[in-house]
Amino acid sequence: MLNTGDTGAIILLRVNLLQNRFSATKSHRAYMDAGLRLLTVPPELALEFFSVFSRLEYALKITAQFRQAGNGEAKADWAAFAEGIAQSFEPHKNQETKRAFEFLVHANLRRLEVSGNDVEWKPFNVADPESDADRVIRIIKQVRNNLFHGGKYAREPDGSPERDRALLLHSLTILRYLVGLHAEVQAKYEM
Repeated sequence: MLNTGDTGAIILLRVNLLQNRFSATKSHRAYMDAGLRLLTVPPELALEFFSVFSRLEYALKITAQFRQAGNGEAKADWAAFAEGIAQSFEPHKNQETKRAFEFLVHANLRRLEVSGNDVEWKPFNVADPESDADRVIRIIKQVRNNLFHGGKYAREPDGSPERDRALLLHSLTILRYLVGLHAEVQAKYEM
């Protein structure tokens, strides 16, 4: 049984814990906010892109047909997905998807590469795509890599915040279009 002194000590302990948690949260938020301020795109847009991309990737991982064989680690097989939807991938039938597709395939993406002791922007080329679906998926994966791995903090020589924003917006349009091309993937994306 607790006496009154114990109750006071417990309340004081809880207050201290809450204050420490609040301080850690404030510190974490300040650290996170500093990183977000350095992005060349609005943080909400980056979060939306990550959300849609990761949700689609998860849907692929839990769809047996689009899961890479491996040693236990679940990985999405984007190439199998591109092959599986290649016949139904017709972005030119809709103005929005046509505009997004055309923008992405002509975007002249770059990626950071190591050259000696330096890291430099080099052209990113989709070598030997199997289909238009394969080409655009590989482009969107590079957009994701540039954003996720810090490329949107390092200014591209020909880059601009407007272009980076357009890359994410057009990628989102195509990602959402891709989800709807396979019923099982769409169902798993939406669950």
